[in-house]
Amino acid sequence: VPRFAAAGKRTSRSGKFRLGLLREFPSDRVSPDILSVFENALASLRKQGVTMKNISVPLWKESEDAGNEIAWPEATFYHQQSGWFPARAADYGEDVRTRLEMGTRVPATVYLKALETREKFIQQLHLALEDGKLDAIVVPTTPIAAPLIDEDTTRIGEKDLPTRALLLGPNRPANLAGVPAISVPCGFTSSGLPAGLQFIGAAGDEALLLRIAALVERAHPATRRPSI
Repeated sequence: VPRFAAAGKRTSRSGKFRLGLLREFPSDRVSPDILSVFENALASLRKQGVTMKNISVPLWKESEDAGNEIAWPEATFYHQQSGWFPARAADYGEDVRTRLEMGTRVPATVYLKALETREKFIQQLHLALEDGKLDAIVVPTTPIAAPLIDEDTTRIGEKDLPTRALLLGPNRPANLAGVPAISVPCGFTSSGLPAGLQFIGAAGDEALLLRIAALVERAHPATRRPSI
């Protein structure tokens, strides 16, 4: 990993920042408010000379399920090895305990298939960045604004979707591929809640992502504070 102190000196691959926009981007699972902030942020970046290209990462949507099918049984295994689960199941919070229980129900064949999906996904992500001469892929950090603590589901269009899955889903692709990603504020929804952009880069490109994030922060300083 390069020294982060060099972030301000790292140039993009093509002289100007070049970002990838996913054809597989699940816009039907993103709230209109977040989509509006996202599009406005992209328009602002274009005005600053950032170029963008539509790209395809076919396994993008599958990466969320594959990530869960790997993370859940692996987490359960390590907690079992430590002697904590299920012996001390009552000591866990309900959300963690539920996921550890889910890990016991992932068949070995599903786990192995998820590992295979991960390898293919890593290859697709690498090819998309290299072939497109891209510095990063850009997506909304989360598809919804911050929910109330008791909102188990969120309505988008005509569907009621699980809130936790919506919030965690966008983190899966970078986590699954083992590549760097960074989130930076980019504006506010109509109700005054902050929204962010997530930039996903190639392995070892942490410094480059920091430069891109700095550009966004200069264009969208997150100085608005809620009234409490």
